[in-house]
Amino acid sequence: RNDFFNKIQQLQESINKVYTELYSVKTQSQKIDEDLIVGKVLQKITLPTKNNTPQLNKEELIQDIVARIPKGVGNVVYQVAPLEKIQKDFLEVAKNKILSDVSALSTDEKKALKYVESVGKDVSNSELITKCFYLAMGGSSSTKISTMTTKLKNLELLEKSAGGRNTPRLKRRIAELLSVHNATEEEVGQVYNHILMEVLK
Repeated sequence: RNDFFNKIQQLQESINKVYTELYSVKTQSQKIDEDLIVGKVLQKITLPTKNNTPQLNKEELIQDIVARIPKGVGNVVYQVAPLEKIQKDFLEVAKNKILSDVSALSTDEKKALKYVESVGKDVSNSELITKCFYLAMGGSSSTKISTMTTKLKNLELLEKSAGGRNTPRLKRRIAELLSVHNATEEEVGQVYNHILMEVLK
């Protein structure tokens, strides 16, 4: 037991020496990479073990080292915060989700969606038949357009008004998927424009 506590004391003395070196480095350098510092510190010390089991928590030790690096001098090179990294990962998944949904549409479904977006207001099925696809009004045309717009509605790419008209919803859908992960208006606009110019062409 005494040997164990002696090891702890030796470790503390080693860490204190390292802190002195860190402060010296910090005051002489304009740019410090904390990950590099932590790595060098861990190379210089040996964690005491008992029955081959570390007696100190390595993560706690790293946090303690980082906390003792003075922040008042020079610039610290920070890594991306874990929460920010998670948000960016989810943001990328959300982007891929909307791009995948739109990319998987048939040529006619893309054409209908692009028409509704370009008009920018409620569009009836009849207008899609005659002004988007230039078809004659009739049973088969009505069935085709009805099936198509129902699919787009189910994917939340357009809305159906009370009168059965088709309302643009693509940009709002993009915003719903991206904004929850702190996407900016610019990022939402970039995805929207990319879909209009590349995916729906």
